Amino acid sequence: MLIAGLVIALAVPALASVSTTTTLTAGTLSGCTQPLTVTVAASGTPVTSGTVVINDQFNGNAVQLASVALSSSGSASLSVDLAAGSHSLTANFTGITGYTASTSSAVTPPSVATECEFTVGVSNFNPSSTANTLTLTAGQAGSLTITVVPSLEYSSTLA
Repeated sequence: MLIAGLVIALAVPALASVSTTTTLTAGTLSGCTQPLTVTVAASGTPVTSGTVVINDQFNGNAVQLASVALSSSGSASLSVDLAAGSHSLTANFTGITGYTASTSSAVTPPSVATECEFTVGVSNFNPSSTANTLTLTAGQAGSLTITVVPSLEYSSTLA
């Protein structure tokens, strides 16, 4: 600020980020599907924006299962599909301006007993086909698109 030739410098301290607490709650496991609810709060007040990443410690590996945005109530609900075996799930709030990142305590859902199935969709036949088959005659070229959508944390190679 300049007042009649006098310069006055004002120091404005940076605003400190408020600590957050992330809570992960697991619903009842249904087959391979685990419903989850995550909440993020700062001093008891919901944090109403930002992203939470759901991680799983499975067979000695850290696996990211999902990334979800917080709602205006400071929570998010989702379901994740789990592979057969034991799991340890955590929710990690990534932090936003004014709020620190935080990680929930681990939640250990019941062990998943058997592998779940996945769906393979086939589309975009060339030449076009109305059936779910592609028939070619000698000398004819063709192509199709196969989309594999796993319903679990499938980490093996499909052959």
